[in-house]
Amino acid sequence: MNCWWEVDGSREDLTDPLTSSSEIVRDYLADARVVKDQDDLTTVARMVDAGGFDPVMASPLAEGIRLEPGTEPFGKSVLSARAAAAESAERAA
Repeated sequence: MNCWWEVDGSREDLTDPLTSSSEIVRDYLADARVVKDQDDLTTVARMVDAGGFDPVMASPLAEGIRLEPGTEPFGKSVLSARAAAAESAERAA
């Protein structure tokens, strides 16, 4: 979950530069389960992949701050190695 001020507006409760939005959501949804072990990560990664996205493992949860608005990777269209290989194979066919 990323609050993007350009779309969502500015919210004081989501502007702490030292806390990721994922941590804020985790704290807000205290009874929710945060995926931590490898089996769970694999299951969630498969779900994300099935939805047409490339999963990115950011662990611990605080590392997700590196993928939020204002950081270099946010909003970029980047092909994973798998997607790049598939695209290359399609061009060669």
